[in-house]
Amino acid sequence: MSVLSSRQARSLGVLLLFLAGLAGAAPRPPFAIETRLVRGVYWPWEKTARHAKHADMELWEFVDHMMGRIRNEWHCNLIWFVNGPQEPARVCDLAAKHGLTVLPGTRLAGLFVHGLRSEEQLDRAVKQTVDVLGQKPALGAYVLKDEPKNLERAQLEAFRMALAEADPEHPAIAVTMTNHTEALALDSGFPVICTDIYHFGGPRSPAIPNPPRRSQQTYRGAVMALADMCQQGGKTAWSMPQAFVDVWGASWTDDQGNVVIEPGSYWHWRMSTVAETRWQIWESIRAGCKGVVFFSALLGGGDEW
Repeated sequence: MSVLSSRQARSLGVLLLFLAGLAGAAPRPPFAIETRLVRGVYWPWEKTARHAKHADMELWEFVDHMMGRIRNEWHCNLIWFVNGPQEPARVCDLAAKHGLTVLPGTRLAGLFVHGLRSEEQLDRAVKQTVDVLGQKPALGAYVLKDEPKNLERAQLEAFRMALAEADPEHPAIAVTMTNHTEALALDSGFPVICTDIYHFGGPRSPAIPNPPRRSQQTYRGAVMALADMCQQGGKTAWSMPQAFVDVWGASWTDDQGNVVIEPGSYWHWRMSTVAETRWQIWESIRAGCKGVVFFSALLGGGDEW
């Protein structure tokens, strides 16, 4: 007769509670990040040092400066970090000064890259993450992974459950591509489902919808499908719309931050216009999303400005 380990027993208990919820138990109370309309930006941390250097600022001076702009000029209330930040507790403290909520990357992200060798390794990563961030007023949720695939759902769910046990006040979160969203929306305990919807392709892009009318049609379909799945699964829907340009081929960024495309290259994704950016926001809200987090806060920053 096999005996369950303490972690297996705890995980089984959480799973049974989750299944009871699916069976019609009383709805769970919402987390803090589910109780307001989120207006956010996605911040790739690996670009921070290059942008700080270009602005002739020390790294943390630049972070503080950008947070002020994000709050006061962009009118956002949340920052979602990826590939960092380097010092998440310090970032949370700076964000609190500006009245911003932070979704920081965690120590668990490395376990997806380097592999999980034991339950004890997961326990240590969870404890270290919660000890550093769990009491920070600016913390909104723990970011697990950028664009996980369907086949990683079980690992994501195990990590989410471990964090939920250690810190019941803050959920875990991940952003998914549209074709990998259904698994989390309908078959996981993640309370917030966020999908990146990048459907504004450059002229003659072979992979991204274009021209503009086609881009709008596919965006509308994707965000409505997201909201419908979240309604079915009792989740909160967030969209991650497009506010960036990506070039296949030679390009560079000038001193004003404009991306210059060299002959022979083409726009894979094009920057949405101001009108299209506003349209993405209102279309998300119309579909039923409670949050909009734009990619990306920092663009460019390649070898040549």
